[in-house]
Amino acid sequence: MKTILKITTAFTLLLVTTMGYANESKIEFFIKNNSKDLIFKYDTKYLETTVEFVDQDNNVFYSEDVLHKAVYAKKFNVENLKDGCYFLNIENTLKTVSYAIHIKGNTVIIDEKKEVNKPIFQKKDNDTVIMSFLNKEMGKVYLSIYNENGDKVYKEEIANKLVVEKAFNFSKLVGNNFRFVVNTDNDSYSNMVSIQ
Repeated sequence: MKTILKITTAFTLLLVTTMGYANESKIEFFIKNNSKDLIFKYDTKYLETTVEFVDQDNNVFYSEDVLHKAVYAKKFNVENLKDGCYFLNIENTLKTVSYAIHIKGNTVIIDEKKEVNKPIFQKKDNDTVIMSFLNKEMGKVYLSIYNENGDKVYKEEIANKLVVEKAFNFSKLVGNNFRFVVNTDNDSYSNMVSIQ
């Protein structure tokens, strides 16, 4: 009974922490005074974050890894860009956010914000990993775990759950590295976890 209570407490703490980070990270993105200057400000909460500016063919023309900063700010001048659709992508361990930016003549429009939450993996001790995933779409979640040899050691299908939480004990499995694969209807995530 104490073990169940400990695991439940750990899940609750992980969920509160995850939702706190997900809700508190503010993103401000706007056009400066009807110009072709885009101002971007992101509250990174010291999470390692990648910022990319790409065109509609996914060619990257600006990329930066943001490390050890609470707030990141950048001004992009899009005056020399051809008419078309561009994307500003922000990615960290908790989520991916993408903004569509449409340029036509002197008009710049920011729209189509897409935000996708990622599964979070937390090592509890040498043998236990806790996974938490905010399944906003409430669709099916397919979870698989593979060992170092690529053998599937666990699989589960979870349906109609907003919060998917699982604790995995690896004490009886051989190997130190396990790859977690989480698939939804729209996305796929893979994360390698070292158990030592």
